[in-house]
Parts: sequence; C-alpha cells; structure tokens
Amino acid sequence: MSKNLLLGLLCLMTLNLPQVLASLLAIDYGSEWIKASLMKPGVPFDVLLNKDSKRKIHSSVGWKGGDRLFGSDAYNLVSHRQTRLMDSS
Repeated sequence: MSKNLLLGLLCLMTLNLPQVLASLLAIDYGSEWIKASLMKPGVPFDVLLNKDSKRKIHSSVGWKGGDRLFGSDAYNLVSHRQTRLMDSS
C-alpha cells in the first residue's frame, strides 16, 4: 500500500512542476573549425554566424598588441606574427 501511495504522490508532484523554458548553446570545437548552434524552445535550432556571415570559425586565438583575436582574424596573423598564435591544427 505504501508503494502505491508513494508512486501516486510522485506522479502528482511531476504534474505540478512548472515548465522550464531555457535556451541552449551547443559548441562543436573541432581541430580546425568551430561551429555553434543556439536552441530555443519552440524554435528550430539555428547555426550561429560569425561577423563575416559564415557558419564555420577557425579554431585559432591570436594576440596583436593588447587585443585578443579569434577565428579568421587570428588565423590571418600567421603570416605576420607566428609566435603570437595558438592554432589547434
């Protein structure tokens, strides 16, 4: 009898829980490229674009002066300052 009572209370508790609506950011960090997707409730997932309207971002970080650069901006530093680039490839 106590098992049925506990099961019934558990069912009632799960029905009365408030619905949680949250967004989720998914990041695929590959050896050469990064892709990011944003998932929201009720909306199909969307692949995020960078400032150049591209879906793929170079997996690179670079420093120029006091600025930290990511993606293609950092990747372009390779010809100028090879010691200030971290590339995962």
